[in-house]
Amino acid sequence: MTQRGSPTLPLDDLPEAAARHPSPNWRGRLFSPGLHVLLLAVLLSLTRLVKLEQFFRDVIGCNWCVANRAAVHEGQFLLALLALHAAARWVRHPTLRGLLRTLLLAALALAALDLMVLSQFYVRLTPELLLRFGPEAGAIGSHLRLLTSDPAVVMVCAVLAAMTGVVAWRYLVERPADGRRRSGWLFLMAVAGVLLLQPMRTLDFHTVYLRNPVESFLDRPTRNDPYSDDFLRKLSDGPSMPGACQDGQGARPNLIIVIVESLSLYQSRLFSGIHDWTPEFDRLATQGLRLTNFLANGVNTEQGLIALLTGEPPVPRPGQSGDTEFSHFNRPVDALPRWLQRQGYSTRFLTSGDLAFLNKGDWLKAIGFEQVEGHDAPFYRGRPRYAFDAASDDALYARALQTLAGSRARPTFTVLETVTTHAPYIDPVSRAVSQQGVVRYADAALGQFVAQLRQRGYFDNGALVIVGDHRSMTPVLPEERRRYGDRAFARVPLVVLGSGFQGKEEATFSQTDLAPSLRHWLGSGRQCVAANEGVFLPTTQHRPACSYTLRSYEPDEVVLACGTSDLRVKLDGDRTDYSGHPRGSPALLAELNRVRAGRGF
Repeated sequence: MTQRGSPTLPLDDLPEAAARHPSPNWRGRLFSPGLHVLLLAVLLSLTRLVKLEQFFRDVIGCNWCVANRAAVHEGQFLLALLALHAAARWVRHPTLRGLLRTLLLAALALAALDLMVLSQFYVRLTPELLLRFGPEAGAIGSHLRLLTSDPAVVMVCAVLAAMTGVVAWRYLVERPADGRRRSGWLFLMAVAGVLLLQPMRTLDFHTVYLRNPVESFLDRPTRNDPYSDDFLRKLSDGPSMPGACQDGQGARPNLIIVIVESLSLYQSRLFSGIHDWTPEFDRLATQGLRLTNFLANGVNTEQGLIALLTGEPPVPRPGQSGDTEFSHFNRPVDALPRWLQRQGYSTRFLTSGDLAFLNKGDWLKAIGFEQVEGHDAPFYRGRPRYAFDAASDDALYARALQTLAGSRARPTFTVLETVTTHAPYIDPVSRAVSQQGVVRYADAALGQFVAQLRQRGYFDNGALVIVGDHRSMTPVLPEERRRYGDRAFARVPLVVLGSGFQGKEEATFSQTDLAPSLRHWLGSGRQCVAANEGVFLPTTQHRPACSYTLRSYEPDEVVLACGTSDLRVKLDGDRTDYSGHPRGSPALLAELNRVRAGRGF
């Protein structure tokens, strides 16, 4: 019997009515792929905030002073994803809905890649980085193999990848239920949140790390803006600042330069008093000449090699985006190996790393090396491989000793580039991921190499330069920051071993001063340097007025280390100018523009 006024409904129509007016189903909502995707986005954002806090808490001496500012940017990112999700639920056209959801998933993939790059290399993912390193499948594969060498890690990664793939597929094919009005309101509120949520006052440094992944990826770099033809015509063809000239020493020693991957001040007790990871290097430094205020001009290996081997600052050239940095420095004014060839030296470059990476091998030949050898040399066959498919440092040193044994006719110039101490820091002894372990291993291998050189009498007429290519791609330690200020990002050690080299030099020099120093020591006749070039071999003859250095946290700027002052210059084509205070001279700015235009100092 039916109550008066209550609706009646045939039993056959119950399923259709239930479909039109579904009851709340918490299980369905809990297993909704849309919810899973949004939770994944929140997880990525939280992980990035934790990483930033780990990086910078001790550096700036403040808890949550970085993460709380970055959280605003992450909030904008999450609200933007929510708006995309709501828009996809609102639209009825399946193709448009699929495009919106694909865009959301692409943003999540970008966030995951950005987090991986940030965790491993302390930089943000940008289109320039993607274009430059994306084609390097071999190096990327080698790095990933090292990261996943533990079977347990492989299993966890495989499970997470499978789960993520299932969620992404379910999200793409899901048909939204009714609720367009709610989706429309959600979209409007999310867009309003993006517009109203404004970033807090930024910190004095590291603002590049505060941006969310999409912000960072879409940020337009001004360093790639070209100079106008009119601006280039007005640049002087000669030095903007007066230099100095001295008579060359005409020395003829055999010369080895060991460029140690990521060798940094904080690793050395002698140089910094912070860690005691390099006892052999410290012992050697007390037996030779050590430069205690030596700067790396760049922030990566490319830039370190450019500075050391050409004498030119690796300042970004206009229009460099997507190209390797080597391609903009393949015709230097007077590259060191080519100059030494003219002095009668045989020139060789040996590394256990992959020379195809970023076309390094071609560049080395272009600047004058007669012999260039990498990881594919038969000597390394069958040996364990690490970053960039490289054999360990002891294998490189053994190959160098073998090569030197056959050099008699001419004085030799040999450059050794190590690789083992590159991220992800796999210690060849323990096979564990440990920066301390791998640095200690590399230090021991270096000590053994020098001992073998001594046994062979190399130093009777030979010199050895040991230098880092750049500071390690790790956060600056609070002790470094307190002692060296912002220059902690550029400090690396340099040591010269050989007859007559002893003591320490406390004046400021940089990697670009090595080439003019060697030209003064090994060359004959009048040797001239520009105002911002230094000469420290065999003794200090000329101190540079300023040294050009870069920072990973502000890639559009050059920091000029001039005495005790740091002058910052924003690279922006014709609008290149000092940023902040103090400001330097117009002549110094003109020289920087000349250098960027490829005209040398």
